[in-house]
Amino acid sequence: MLETLNAESTAKTKVIDDQTAVMHTAYYVVGKQKELQDLKVINRTGGFIGIGKSPALAPNVDNSKFNKIDYVVTNNIPIDSKTAKIVTSHPADSYTLNTENKKVVSLSITNPEKFWSASKYLVVVKN
Repeated sequence: MLETLNAESTAKTKVIDDQTAVMHTAYYVVGKQKELQDLKVINRTGGFIGIGKSPALAPNVDNSKFNKIDYVVTNNIPIDSKTAKIVTSHPADSYTLNTENKKVVSLSITNPEKFWSASKYLVVVKN
């Protein structure tokens, strides 16, 4: 009886841990625009007659093209570029871009729940 209860408790704990891990999973990728287009992570949208198009997250992206993280644990994304543009939607007051010697060194997520609320994907185009 006690062994059965322990086994059930262990199984339930594993289910809860697995569900929590899935809930806290996010994906990010940092790269040059051409690289990200070649990977089919972003495509160019909007504009008029080919002018003024801007990069956007491609529909039906392949998660294997991204770095998988637990967003509760990871709150610093390395960038290391002269410039950086965040393609995906994230509230501006939930992160900061850290610069050093006129380079964007990293992105610090100051409020993970808010940052990842709009999208579980982060795409950063660097130059």
